[in-house]
Amino acid sequence: MATTHKILLFGKAGSGKDTQADLLAARLGLVNLSMGGILRAEVAGGSKTGKKIAHYLERGEIIPHDIGPRLMRSHVLEETTQRSGYVVSGFPRTLDSFQTYLAFDAPTALVVLHVPDEVARDRLIARRRHDDYEEAINKRLELFREVDEQTIAWAKTHTAIPVFEVNGALSVKHVHKTILEMVSESFTKE
Repeated sequence: MATTHKILLFGKAGSGKDTQADLLAARLGLVNLSMGGILRAEVAGGSKTGKKIAHYLERGEIIPHDIGPRLMRSHVLEETTQRSGYVVSGFPRTLDSFQTYLAFDAPTALVVLHVPDEVARDRLIARRRHDDYEEAINKRLELFREVDEQTIAWAKTHTAIPVFEVNGALSVKHVHKTILEMVSESFTKE
């Protein structure tokens, strides 16, 4: 049986994670799991979890460790998701969340989109979402440096998962093509 793509997309807010996840899902027939989308749906649905996380999202803060992995686990382990493969954007952020994720599934690749802060800020301001105001944007960019980069570094040194670093400031089409080539090449080496 062929290996199924299980891709985790990392990148600061405004790096193009959701755009690239959409393109990869469409091109490779993957289930697209956006942590931001899952969290916003929880808030919009008015669930107990949604009420608990609403203020974290408003301020651009990372949600408590016990919530993210639990929500993502239920989506990742669905039969269709496991059969089709998936691309996840916006999760895991913290090392604890990543290690919890590794306890219930294993990615086939990590893709890290790099963009300068100025590019990320411009993109976030242009999309005009209610939680994209200057203070929240600055907080998210700072958290990426403090939290996500440590998680990526740990993955590089403590796992055998291929990590692909991509210049996310280039055109959407170029970034997509680069990711496809890297991910496809890693599959042919297995």
